[in-house]
Amino acid sequence: MRKDWAAIRAEYVTGKISLRQLAEKHKVSLSNLSIHAAREDWVEERDREREKMNRSVQARTREKRIKREAAALERITGEAEQIIEQIDRALQDPEQLYRHILYTAKGIQGETVLGKLDTKAARDYVSMLLDLKAMMEGMGGIMDRKTMEELKLKKARLNLDKQKAGLNQEAEGETGIALLPAVEETAESEVIVGDGAE
Repeated sequence: MRKDWAAIRAEYVTGKISLRQLAEKHKVSLSNLSIHAAREDWVEERDREREKMNRSVQARTREKRIKREAAALERITGEAEQIIEQIDRALQDPEQLYRHILYTAKGIQGETVLGKLDTKAARDYVSMLLDLKAMMEGMGGIMDRKTMEELKLKKARLNLDKQKAGLNQEAEGETGIALLPAVEETAESEVIVGDGAE
């Protein structure tokens, strides 16, 4: 009976079955199957197929993550816009930062407008705006000044460490290969084992 080698090949390439198991399943000798597999590069084709599947899975995973992050970003952006609207509405009132909360002897709370700025309210507004700014910069992938300075320091420290180690930075380039400085060869010294007496 003639074997359908194309079907056997497809089963091997797309599955997890070994050549031995495949030979037993299709009742062919392992040596005959191995000859076909070697001649037609089944192993390489299986590796390419698996790599293609891995890339596909990674792409789907990345796409799902991007959609989740986009939805979260959209929600946070909407909430930030609402906060900005509230702050803007509050600051439309020219007396907003001059309005002070008063407590009577009976504990009843009241408000009064004074000529003096309510510094606590002003600090709260500034703090809220700074937090909002930091959040928006973080959402946009913008680094704050402190993080940028830390990265510059780390890069400078790395370059200094390379110089101390005597690494040739230009030769390293894109290869990731570190060229070590040449070590001077010295004459072989005589090694004496024991106490040196003969």
